[in-house]
Amino acid sequence: IIEEIKLNVDSLIIIAHGNGGDLEYSIDGINWQASNQFTGITKGQSYTVYVRENQCAVSSISDVVYLNLRNFISPNGDAINDIWKPIGVNTTLDVRIQIFNRYGNVVYQAEGANALNWNGLHNNKPLSSDSYWYLIEYIDNQAVIKLKYQGYITIKTSK
Repeated sequence: IIEEIKLNVDSLIIIAHGNGGDLEYSIDGINWQASNQFTGITKGQSYTVYVRENQCAVSSISDVVYLNLRNFISPNGDAINDIWKPIGVNTTLDVRIQIFNRYGNVVYQAEGANALNWNGLHNNKPLSSDSYWYLIEYIDNQAVIKLKYQGYITIKTSK
């Protein structure tokens, strides 16, 4: 049933399909709702996502971690917030990441275990102070679902 899980800046959205019945969603297996969107998600916490149809036939995906990603970096060489990476979780997740500027141009893309460690550079040059948007997807060819993170990051440079 579960096809995709989208983790945005402030919410978790479950994309699922059934056999025409009423779908209900839960992130604790106890409290169910008709909406596929959950807000108030705790960053860095692991969830089990549930979907059921007609109050039975439960499908679940375990260990969905809502990454604790800062929404800013200041890559000025002072060793404070110079690198953008998840806080408090394993930073060697096998992911694909793309970061876009306000015009939709890709300013950073990477795949693999260290892809989430970004220093705010584009073509080895510092990007200007501005807001940028990211899309992170797990790379897992055996996965049953797609897991995507979407959000923004602000770069503040001293220039």
